[in-house]
Amino acid sequence: MVASGAGELANLVLIDLPDHDSTEVAHRLTVDRLVELVDMLVWIVDPQKYADGALHERYLKPLAPYAEVMLVVLNQADRLWGDELERCLADLRHLLDSEGLAKTPILSMSATEGIGVAEVRHFLAEVVATKKAKNTRLSADVDRAAAALRDELGTAPAAKVSQDQRLALTDSLADAAGVPIVVDGVRQAWRRRGAIATGWPFVSWLSAMRPDPLRAIRLDQQPRELSPTATSRTSLPVASSVQKARVDRGLRELVESAGAGLPRGWLETVRAAARDNERQLLDRLDLAIAQADLGLDRGHGWWSVVRFLQWVLMACALAGLAWGLVVLFAGSLLFQTPPPVLWWNLPAQWVLLGGGVLGGGRLAALSGIGVDIGARLKARSADGTLQHAVMAVVERDIVALVEAELERYRAAVLAVSKAS
Repeated sequence: MVASGAGELANLVLIDLPDHDSTEVAHRLTVDRLVELVDMLVWIVDPQKYADGALHERYLKPLAPYAEVMLVVLNQADRLWGDELERCLADLRHLLDSEGLAKTPILSMSATEGIGVAEVRHFLAEVVATKKAKNTRLSADVDRAAAALRDELGTAPAAKVSQDQRLALTDSLADAAGVPIVVDGVRQAWRRRGAIATGWPFVSWLSAMRPDPLRAIRLDQQPRELSPTATSRTSLPVASSVQKARVDRGLRELVESAGAGLPRGWLETVRAAARDNERQLLDRLDLAIAQADLGLDRGHGWWSVVRFLQWVLMACALAGLAWGLVVLFAGSLLFQTPPPVLWWNLPAQWVLLGGGVLGGGRLAALSGIGVDIGARLKARSADGTLQHAVMAVVERDIVALVEAELERYRAAVLAVSKAS
């Protein structure tokens, strides 16, 4: 290592490296290590060895990105006669150009005779004066690293998680989480509650004896049935192996589609992100279903009107029955038979009895149709609400993590593109 001292070569540190083709392994390792560190490389070659394959294949060709911070000096120029020097320089120039080193200058000199030494010194002085070697070397380092990253990352834009993929995964998770069971429970619960509220009072109590399908799975419970310190959970059946397989396939398809074109390492990162919350996924879906508003406390105001009418009709039927019994048994009970009352030429007591019974039955039948329509609408609404709840979990616990990795990939590609 030789420091330049003062003068036009101030701040220049010249390092004389061992021969690249030295038989000493340590020498070759030193060359390999320092080639990656110095700001500028000056290759001194002899007329006999300037085309040496070891030099060109191991160093010059791989260092083509650094062509601007290299200088090739043909030494022993004093040994070349006539136009031999020009032919030798032309051949060396052609060889370097073919290896991507067109921007690497060539000089000739004779160390023993001093021929061309001034030109080499002047070249180095210009490099020192302009102070561009270091920046050029750093720029070449960045370009080389960017090229390697570009080859690794590729240039294809990263895909996005499409709406179809979101819906397909949501459908699989909804099935595994028991959404169809809840939707059917909403339909059956609405019919049961509607039958109790609007049915003929003489038989509607039979509907009340059947268990409520929603409360059986701990959904739509009354406030008094809930513990203020307990986490809302359902009693839905555990997902079957088939349902779990559907969820696994949905996750796999989402990753394969979203990760299309990504390098293997980044694809693995996307896959890990998609499955980061896999163990807690079904528990979080269960919680989302338990907290979903199924809307069963709305849309049944007309039940109260029907219930009132049913009780009026039942009262008429009971009054008619009691009146008829009094008329029928008054004589045998030593009471005076009340005078007959006719409505539409029929005994009033039987009109009351028949009207109450027939009216209650007809009203219950018509109300049953309304309740059935309402049950279908409620089931459809509940399905939409539950699908939305499941999709919220999918977005938060799966898609958001995948999209974050894809965005990181896009940012990396953009950064490499700007650095190139």
